[in-house]
Amino acid sequence: MATVYAAPAATLIDEKVQIKLSGFDPGSKVTVRSFLPEPGLHFEAHGHFVVDDVEPMGLFWSMTQSPGQKLGLRFVKKDVTIPMQITLSVHKGHLDISALQSDAPIAKTQIQKTYMRPGVEIIKVRSGKVRGKVFKPKGPGPFKGVIDMFGGTGGLLEFRAALLASRGFAAYALPFYQYEDLPSSAEGKIELEYFESDDFKL
Repeated sequence: MATVYAAPAATLIDEKVQIKLSGFDPGSKVTVRSFLPEPGLHFEAHGHFVVDDVEPMGLFWSMTQSPGQKLGLRFVKKDVTIPMQITLSVHKGHLDISALQSDAPIAKTQIQKTYMRPGVEIIKVRSGKVRGKVFKPKGPGPFKGVIDMFGGTGGLLEFRAALLASRGFAAYALPFYQYEDLPSSAEGKIELEYFESDDFKL
C-alpha cells in the first residue's frame, strides 16, 4: 500500500521536515502536493519526483496561491497563535497544478507548521503614542531585542516577531500606520519622532 510519512508532525515554520514515500516501485514518477487552507484563501505547491529523490522543503517555501482565487494574493499569517494545517498528498505521474485539482491522491498525510513556539508570551503595547506587540521568549532572560517593522505594509504583522521570539529574541512588532489610532495611511508626512519616542521604554 502506498503511504506518505512526514516527521516531525508539528514544527516551526522554518524547521525542516523529512518526507518519505513507501509502497512505490523504484523509479516511479510521482507528484507530491502541499496544500494550505487559511481563512479566505488557499496556497499550494507541488513537485515532480522520481521515487528515492524528494526535496521536502521546496513544498513549503515555493507555495503560491491556488487556482481560481483573486490574482495577486500574498500569504501573510494573520493569527500566529493558530498553527497551520498542511496536507501533503502524493499523485501518480507528473501532473501540473490544474490537473491536481481533480486528481485523487494515492496517499496523503497532514503536518502542522507554526510561527510561534509554545511558551512565547505576547504583550500588547499601548504606551503613550506607540502601539504594537512584544513577543517574549519563554524563560527569565535576558534576551537580545529586535524591533520588527514593515515598510509599505500597514497594520500589525506579527509572524516574523513570533518566529524571532521562538528563536530566543525579544521581538517588538511595531506598526506605524493603519492600526488602532495610528494614521490610516503612510502617504504624506511620516512623523519620525514616533520612532524616537520615550514611550518605547517598557
